[in-house]
Amino acid sequence: MTGHVYNGGMEEEEVTAVEAARLTGLSDRTIRRKIKAGKLPARQIAPNRYAIKQSDLERLTGQQTGQSETLERLEAIEQRLERIESLLQAETSSKQIAPPVRVLSASHEPIQVRVTSPSDLPPGTLTLNELADELGIKRTTMIGHCKHLAHEARALQSRPGQYARFFTPEQAEQARAWHREHSKK
Repeated sequence: MTGHVYNGGMEEEEVTAVEAARLTGLSDRTIRRKIKAGKLPARQIAPNRYAIKQSDLERLTGQQTGQSETLERLEAIEQRLERIESLLQAETSSKQIAPPVRVLSASHEPIQVRVTSPSDLPPGTLTLNELADELGIKRTTMIGHCKHLAHEARALQSRPGQYARFFTPEQAEQARAWHREHSKK
């Protein structure tokens, strides 16, 4: 039902809730909820039938446009974030698949050091700092001991050529045994 209302010397067109829904792209229920919430002025013309001024509907459409612009911006941001996350995932996964690195110990015996990701490490894995604290030695001393001990390493992106060092439970036990054997008595 489209009608005309005489409003202060001006004639203004009105539409029903169903027509308002069709014009705005919203559902009929959404239009009725907005009327009930007082967000969209309307007058009841019959039970369950409303007349909505075209100007009020245009104001609502303007608000909806603002919301849709915000939603579009949010969607664009989410797409950019997904793209960044996928690039980051590709970058980190390519670095985590590094082959084991063979390092010669001070006695020129090869030891195995794998470059890996902390998420690939088994439960109970200790960081170099944790193991040094457990053994009661300085962390710098523990770094020196790493020349003799098998351990896991993760490249630090913020410091090229440097690694975070980890000991799996088996490697930690070997390190404890080595420390007992080589510590001053």
